[in-house]
Amino acid sequence: MESGPSPRSRQTGPMPAKKPLLTPQGERVKARFIAGDSVRKIAREEQISREKVTHIIRSEDVQAYIREMRELFFGLGHLALSAVRNALEGRSPRVPALNRHRRDPKCLRTANSLAASDRGG
Repeated sequence: MESGPSPRSRQTGPMPAKKPLLTPQGERVKARFIAGDSVRKIAREEQISREKVTHIIRSEDVQAYIREMRELFFGLGHLALSAVRNALEGRSPRVPALNRHRRDPKCLRTANSLAASDRGG
């Protein structure tokens, strides 16, 4: 009653890992996602499933790029806040302080003439 080798014994080894998608379409999907396109929009315009787009954008190279950009972005937050604070306090040579225009007679004349024209005077 031997029917031959079982299906397991015919296997020559473990299943090979799926090859990453290195097609031009895969590269376009990655680039479009990084540029800000939504998964739905990419799937619709590339004519592939949303699941396939999600699979592509979850690849390690895309996720590593996103992590790197987030680190850079959040690292700039402190500098951006300092620049805004300096501008608001009038310490930036390139950006005038917000309150400085109130003391400038030229700005006051311009503001008064605009207000008068709005009133019809």
